[in-house]
Amino acid sequence: TYVLIGGLTINAGASLTVNPGVVIKPTPGAAIGVYGNLTMNGTAASGDTITITSINDDNFGFPNATNNNGSITAPQRGDWGYINFVAGSTGSLSRCRLKFGSTGATNGVVNMTGVAIPVNNSLISDATHGIGIFGAITPVISNVQINNCNSTPILMSVAANPTFSGINFLANSITALG
Repeated sequence: TYVLIGGLTINAGASLTVNPGVVIKPTPGAAIGVYGNLTMNGTAASGDTITITSINDDNFGFPNATNNNGSITAPQRGDWGYINFVAGSTGSLSRCRLKFGSTGATNGVVNMTGVAIPVNNSLISDATHGIGIFGAITPVISNVQINNCNSTPILMSVAANPTFSGINFLANSITALG
């Protein structure tokens, strides 16, 4: 388990690959800004999903209780920020579990602004919006479950033209595209 203390910026020309099975628990407000490359590709093997979740989420990681208070503090929406891919960045998200992120009205837990990043075989849950797609971009989003958002699971620009397949929504406040 890695605790992300503060924000993380991946600068243009830099690259970060998160290995299968890694658990990252950002502190409150911490976000990941991607100007270079972020690759987060877990595998189908048991325990090889990449997880980013609340520091208060005792269900994932080793050790599980990274905040050292057992189950006293429950995880909740907004316990960390989001992953923000900007124009010119690259990357991919596959076999990831992203929980208890952004509560921003204009953000998803995963944001793509002017760049299409593939997202597949993943779970995004417990946020305001799951995925934000901004600009005239055409990302491929496949086999993604988006649960427990207190607004729309996907927030997108009118100019965006994503390809969706195998998308499932469960227990979101608004079951629609925002």
